[in-house]
Amino acid sequence: MLFVIRPGRKKNELEAFFIENEPEKLSEMKNLKAERIYRFIMREGRLFKVLEGSQYRNPKEIEKLLRQARIVLVNADEWEDYFKRRLQNKRVEKAELCRLCLLEGRITVLTPGNRIKYRSEYICERCAEDELKRELRFRFNSIAMFDQAKKLLDRFRDLDKVLYAFDPRFDPTQHPEITKWDELKAKHIKLEKIRVDELPVPEKFKEVLKGEGVKELLPVQSLAVKNGLLEGENLLVVSATASGKTLIGELAGVPKAMQGKKLLFLVPLVALANQKYEDFKRRYSKLGLRVAIRVGMSRIKTKDELVVVDTGIDADIIVGTYEGIDYLLRARRKIGNVGTIVIDEIHTLDDEERGPRLDGLIARLRSSILRPSS
Repeated sequence: MLFVIRPGRKKNELEAFFIENEPEKLSEMKNLKAERIYRFIMREGRLFKVLEGSQYRNPKEIEKLLRQARIVLVNADEWEDYFKRRLQNKRVEKAELCRLCLLEGRITVLTPGNRIKYRSEYICERCAEDELKRELRFRFNSIAMFDQAKKLLDRFRDLDKVLYAFDPRFDPTQHPEITKWDELKAKHIKLEKIRVDELPVPEKFKEVLKGEGVKELLPVQSLAVKNGLLEGENLLVVSATASGKTLIGELAGVPKAMQGKKLLFLVPLVALANQKYEDFKRRYSKLGLRVAIRVGMSRIKTKDELVVVDTGIDADIIVGTYEGIDYLLRARRKIGNVGTIVIDEIHTLDDEERGPRLDGLIARLRSSILRPSS
């Protein structure tokens, strides 16, 4: 049996929670419901009266139970001598309880492994999660961010620190330890430098690249070449912004375009499609390649001028938005002999709205272009 004892409301009073089946370890005392609650009235260093609700109990019978039971004292150090020496109980321990659990009639012993700092005290993990949900509902009328907030709570063990992250006055630049989502360790890969002159691509293509200032491949480009880019391998390229991903697509597609197999270059935004269209037209018209653009509209209004954007698809390189190319496929327009498909910003698949559309487009590309019906 177990008694959890803490100071009562009045001086020389103790509140005792009785639990018949005691857990083996303090850390296992979570959300326990007391079977009986006693009020001990102490006088002259001994148990004078015992109340259970409004009913008096025999102090000698209670002392007999106290001698046999395991006793956990909570902020009641001054009575430790009474239980240890007067009652000769050797199973007397000290612990801290979750105050919020007590308000709901539950007993949870706090340990370094299960306690969470909250304001000027510690509370248990269950109460901390309840408080976190309550705050999220109050501030945002939703607990959609609870899972991420729970990860922060598990990391910092400080509810105040987590709640501060949702405060309008919170400055993320001053608290990177809170806002950091994840940390990736860089892998150091030794790569031999590859010069453009060494690439197995047409000489005219090499001249265009060198004319653009590209004389040596960047690391991610070299890595793609080493992994079969120029041998027709399917690749997923993940790299930082401005690290040279676009040229990887050009290295794969332009040599085939020069052999009569089209390059299909897909992007998510109209503005991005216009930019690639202008870049490719300027760069590869020197090779006699025709460049087309499809964005699903006949013209786009810019700040200074009205620019016609959609062209025909009788071209060697077709730049298009996801929606523009998807429309062609749905309309059963014959794009022709496609040798290379480049999908920029493929992580759009994770977007709640555009992701399913891109997924459908990829499926249609695979069925109608990569595996055309006979």
